[in-house]
Amino acid sequence: MALALNQTCGFEPSPRAFGLSTAIYFGDQCGALVQRVLDGVLRLDEALARYHAVVESYRWAYRVLGAAQWITAHAPTRWFGALAALATRPPFLPRWWPRYGWFGRLGPMPVSTPS
Repeated sequence: MALALNQTCGFEPSPRAFGLSTAIYFGDQCGALVQRVLDGVLRLDEALARYHAVVESYRWAYRVLGAAQWITAHAPTRWFGALAALATRPPFLPRWWPRYGWFGRLGPMPVSTPS
């Protein structure tokens, strides 16, 4: 079922390495939805739609990260240094750092009880 969720929603691992927290976060989201389907709380099509919405809500962030990785590999050192310095100043730092720092943190897992 998890494979069906991932394939249907178009979530495929990127050829770029975005880290383990990404896999953990999306795996947690997928697992929670699968559990709700198994518990009879959601239908499979509802779970697929919700997972698709989660994946789509982060797609822009991965485009930004992909661009940042490309710049890191291809930009002249001075340009990269200037961009890195810019990212550490307002209004940029207060916007991206809290989101990046908290991404993938898991809350307490709800326990499913047999009906």
